[in-house]
Amino acid sequence: MDAVSVAQLFDRAAHFSKVVSTFGGSGCAWSYTFPDGETHRYIINGIKSPDQLEHEVLTLAIWLWSLKDYLKGRAATLGRDPQDVEAYASGDPSLALSADIANAAKHGKLTNSRSGKWPKLGRLRYEIPQEAMRTITFRAFEVETDVACPDLVTLELPILDSNGLEIGDALQLMTRALFAWERFNKELERAD
Repeated sequence: MDAVSVAQLFDRAAHFSKVVSTFGGSGCAWSYTFPDGETHRYIINGIKSPDQLEHEVLTLAIWLWSLKDYLKGRAATLGRDPQDVEAYASGDPSLALSADIANAAKHGKLTNSRSGKWPKLGRLRYEIPQEAMRTITFRAFEVETDVACPDLVTLELPILDSNGLEIGDALQLMTRALFAWERFNKELERAD
């Protein structure tokens, strides 16, 4: 494996990392039925839907995990032990968690947990400050929000362990995983 091929995959992962961190989108809507039986509809325009963001996070996780095989190939080309890549991936918590998320997405379920946490993605949470809103419209049983400045919105996509306890945020995790692979690659190339 040559350094150019590895660099191209890092570029692809960086591209998807940027896509994930951009929150503007076509919006989403959902309904909620209160205990008294009354159903309200909520609409948010101008930001990504939960499905879109989850799709992007899973795509990024898969590309990040693909780096492992590229780096193993690069290590072999440089005369290093490819198992050093496996050891590094297992020893770095962000890589181990992102591996589990990627493998669950690729295979439909997780049969072995590298992190030991058996993670899954939780429900996306939005925090939309007033200065991010263009308008908010209240109707009978409906609230519609138009977001003018999606960069001011805070999104969190929780990672839950096997007990349903929150162990992190997927957006932050993917950033840490990309940085971890970048550190490893620098060390790998420096050792040459």
